Amino acid sequence: MTRTGPVVPRHVLLVEDDPGDAFLVRELLAEVEPDLRVTVVDSVPAAVAGGLVRQCDCVLLDLNLPGTDGLQGLRAVLRADGAAAVCVLTGLDDEHLGTRRWPRARRTTWSRARSTARC
Repeated sequence: MTRTGPVVPRHVLLVEDDPGDAFLVRELLAEVEPDLRVTVVDSVPAAVAGGLVRQCDCVLLDLNLPGTDGLQGLRAVLRADGAAAVCVLTGLDDEHLGTRRWPRARRTTWSRARSTARC
């Protein structure tokens, strides 16, 4: 099948308070998809404000943001857009945290602690 229109780059919203981690995630994403647009905000309120969650294809959400319990942050993102594709990033080495807390949700967790071994 041939595409007939211009290809629109995908847009990812990265919610990450640590500039070093944000840089790492952006670099990893650029290796896979150079045309990917990445918007970085440092808090859940910044992600929800102005409808940023609804303007992206995927939200990469740090589970451990200051001032927000991880699951509170996830709930806030999902309240902003119940159909949002959310990937939870965590420094915790617990891949099953999300599935225990959200058993019926189709969500993904990625542990930065294990990323070096998998890359």
